[in-house]
Amino acid sequence: MLDINTYILPINRESVSDIASSIMMAKEAEKTGITNIIAAPRYIQGKLESNKDTIINLVNKLNEKLYAENVNVELIATQTIRITGDLEQALEKQTLLFHGKDPKYVLIELMYDHIPAYMKQLCYDIQLKGYKPILIHPEKNTVIQDDPNHLYSLVKNGALVQVSAKSLLGKKGKKLQKNTMQLLNHNLVHFVGSDTAETKHYYMEEAWQTLKRNVSIDQLYTMQDNMNLLVNGQMIQGEEPFPIKKKKILGIFNG
Repeated sequence: MLDINTYILPINRESVSDIASSIMMAKEAEKTGITNIIAAPRYIQGKLESNKDTIINLVNKLNEKLYAENVNVELIATQTIRITGDLEQALEKQTLLFHGKDPKYVLIELMYDHIPAYMKQLCYDIQLKGYKPILIHPEKNTVIQDDPNHLYSLVKNGALVQVSAKSLLGKKGKKLQKNTMQLLNHNLVHFVGSDTAETKHYYMEEAWQTLKRNVSIDQLYTMQDNMNLLVNGQMIQGEEPFPIKKKKILGIFNG
């Protein structure tokens, strides 16, 4: 099984503090059946610019240490890239990391409070170049919280979605949990990731148990298959998404 974690590499101020902490988290992941972790530190242009070669070297070093300690977890190097208008150009120049070859999976993070006007077109354009966008925890975006059909539009046009285990479990509030479950029920979620820098907050096992209780067995197996396909860099099409209808209350439409 796979995890996608932004914080497992000791590479910036928001990640784990040292190599020992990375190994502890990998051991915790192993207990829950995780065998691969996509290690994807955040890249924010001009603010948090994790270097591609530094990430690759650190992942190689950690994998050697995990092997030496008989930890059956392998890290995969990539980045979680904050969306920018020149993302396509940066990918083509190979200054940023992605995972796989056909397709090339790109982990993309939205801002928390808006969606750029160019977002839909950019996702379309990079797919023409062989890249497949994976939106990382978009359920936290306030625009999507107000109208999840913004996310539906992106998924309908080929984007994939990873939600946070914390969102799924209500660790960030019941409203966000409800919104995340709504996305799941409309085929707008393809992966779940641990989203933590702390071993004590590694909730992947609990997240999968919650999924077992709240989605159909077919959807559960599809999400598990998605994780395995992603590890191997194979194509993930995603199930047909459904738009989220707004509820009409006392003559007023409410999301």
